[in-house]
Amino acid sequence: MLKFYLASWNFRDDYKLFESISTVDSKIMQDALYAGGINEYVILSTCNRLEVYSSQDFTGIDYFKTADIKLGREAVDHLFRVAAGLESMSVGEQEILRQVKESYDQAIKDKRSGKMLSIVFRKAISVGKKVRDETDISKGKVSLAAQAAQIVESQMRPQESRILIVGTGKMASALAKYMMKLSPASLTIWGRNESRARDLSVSVRSSYILPAELAAGIRENEIIIAVTSSKSYLITKDHVENVQKDKLFIDLSNPRNIDPQIAEYGFRIIDLENIQPIIEENMKAKNREVLMANRIVSEELVNFARKIMEMETDDFISDIFMFSKLVEKESADQLLHEISKGVPLEVAVSDMANSLVNKILSPHILALKEIMREKGNEKMEETMRHFHSQLRTHYEDYLKKLEDRQASRNQQGQIPQSIQKP
Repeated sequence: MLKFYLASWNFRDDYKLFESISTVDSKIMQDALYAGGINEYVILSTCNRLEVYSSQDFTGIDYFKTADIKLGREAVDHLFRVAAGLESMSVGEQEILRQVKESYDQAIKDKRSGKMLSIVFRKAISVGKKVRDETDISKGKVSLAAQAAQIVESQMRPQESRILIVGTGKMASALAKYMMKLSPASLTIWGRNESRARDLSVSVRSSYILPAELAAGIRENEIIIAVTSSKSYLITKDHVENVQKDKLFIDLSNPRNIDPQIAEYGFRIIDLENIQPIIEENMKAKNREVLMANRIVSEELVNFARKIMEMETDDFISDIFMFSKLVEKESADQLLHEISKGVPLEVAVSDMANSLVNKILSPHILALKEIMREKGNEKMEETMRHFHSQLRTHYEDYLKKLEDRQASRNQQGQIPQSIQKP
C-alpha cells in the first residue's frame, strides 16, 4: 500500500468539534507528531479545514483520534480533490490551491518534506491547475469572499450601508475588493496591526481605524464582517451594548471571531455554519463542471497510482541488484579462498555457482511464501499466477537461447567429412 496518511477536520464535521480543534495552537499538534516519531508532514490549515499529511503512519497518536483518517490511495485522492477545489465549501475556489502550495513550501522550509510527500504534493498542485485550466469550475463568484458579497447584497442595501471589515490578511483583502464593487456608503478596515490596516485601506481606497477604536467602528457601521486568524473572540457582548440593532454581523473566521451570544441582543449573525447551505444552493448550477473536474481527478489518480507502482517496482529491482552484487563479491572472495587452499578449480567454481544461486534466490522465495501465507487472497493469487506465467515465458526464452548457443558451438566444432583424419 502507498505510504501516505491523512488526518482531517473540516467544515463538514460537527461545527463545535471543528471549531474546538481549530483553536488549539499548532505547536501542540506538532509536538504530538514529534513525540510519535513523525518528522515528515505537511499541515494544511485554512478557515474551513485543518489537515495533516504524512508519509509516516501517525494515525495511532491519540491527538488525532477525533479526525477523519484516510490511508494510501484514498488519502491521495482527497488531497487531489482539495487542490482541485472540489472539497471546498465554495466549490472551485482559487484560494485553496495557493494554500496547498504554501503549506507544502512551508514543510520544505522546515525540512519536513521527504521524497513521497514531495511527489504527492507536486502532483496534487499539478492536478489543481489542470482542473482549473480544463473546466470552468473556478469561473464566476466561487470564493468565500465573493459568496459573502452576495449575502450582503441579498440581506442589506450595500449602497446605503457602511461596512466595517475586521481583519487585514489575504482573505480580508479579497473581501475588501468585493465590497468596494458593491459601492457601499463607506468601507472601513480594522486590524490588530495598525500599519497593516492602513496598507490595506490604501490598496482598496478606503479608510481605517486604530486597534483601540473597534467598539466605535461597530457603532458607526451597519455591516460588520470578521475574517481573521484570531483564536478568540474579537467582538463580544461588551462591544454591542447600547448599539442600534439594525446591523448585520458576518463571521467568516474559524474559530469564530464574533461571540454568538450577541444574538441575544437581537443582532443578525451569519457565520460559516449558516453560509454552507447558501453556498451549496449556489453550486448546483456548476454540476457539469464538477463532473468534469471529478473525471480529471479520477484519471490523474489512476495515472499517479501507476507511476508510484512503477517507482516502487524500480526500487525493488534496484534492491535485488544491490543484494546480488553483495552476494557476488562474497562468492568471488570465497572462490579465491577455496582455490588458495588447493581445492580443484572445477569443484570450487561448481560450489560457488550453487552457493550464488541459493543465496540470491533464498530471501526472495521466503518473502513470496510469507506474503502468500499471511496476505493471500483471490487478487494476490491472480497476480502470482500472472507473475509465474511471465517468469515461465522468460525461462523458456532463455532456455531456447542456451540450446541455440550450444547447437552453434557444436556445429562450429564439427570437422567436415572430407578433411577428417582417417
